[in-house]
Amino acid sequence: MRKGLRILGVLVLFTGLILVSISYSAVSLDPKWVTVKEERASLDKLSVEGNLTKNDSFMVAFTLMKPPTMIPDFAAVLINVTDPQGYVFIENYEIPISLDYSTGTPALGRDFPGGVTNITGLYKVNAWAIAGLSLRTLSLQKLEIEFQHPYMNLLPVGAVVFVGGVVISLLCVKSSGSKKLHLKAHARKKFG
Repeated sequence: MRKGLRILGVLVLFTGLILVSISYSAVSLDPKWVTVKEERASLDKLSVEGNLTKNDSFMVAFTLMKPPTMIPDFAAVLINVTDPQGYVFIENYEIPISLDYSTGTPALGRDFPGGVTNITGLYKVNAWAIAGLSLRTLSLQKLEIEFQHPYMNLLPVGAVVFVGGVVISLLCVKSSGSKKLHLKAHARKKFG
């Protein structure tokens, strides 16, 4: 009987530990791009600076003013990204611009530049629009991943189950210990 209770106490104790550990498990939500800093103007050259930490995933994005009715073949936006130590991280990244004649909006010939930061600090971005284009916005964005703990409601349950397992185990040990002491005292009286 006591052996069965001891096993039950240990099983309940481990079940409590499992429930507590499950309650701390995290689930990531969809990552999203968050603007660190954005500049707005109607110029052919814009600059923006923003603080990033080491190993942040970042991207440089821009929007253009409504272009003229014709865009030359060499129309583009050039982008440089400089890290906090002055090293040009991305140099003369060229994004060709053409005109989508069906909508009258500019079409990008290449994805926005980005990467992973190598050190923490202030990153500087410079962008130039050439061939008669004007930049409306220039932004430095970073990828944020949010975590949720959907099983936190198991924490109090796991704690109660764990304490229950400890109590059952201690009662089994105490009752078996007092029985042994009682038998030793009885044996001393008998043979003593």
